[in-house]
Amino acid sequence: MKLFDFKGSLVFEKQTNRIFEQINVSSMNSGIYILHLSNGVKNITKKLVIQY
Repeated sequence: MKLFDFKGSLVFEKQTNRIFEQINVSSMNSGIYILHLSNGVKNITKKLVIQY
């Protein structure tokens, strides 16, 4: 699991085998982020909006 800011900088990375995972975003600025998930076979990319 990788989380990038809208400029393309990696802001969070974690390897996990869990189906459900939480990311603490309280220290991140409001904005648009890109979440990239991969299990080695399938890749999923989603837009994530953090707004306070």
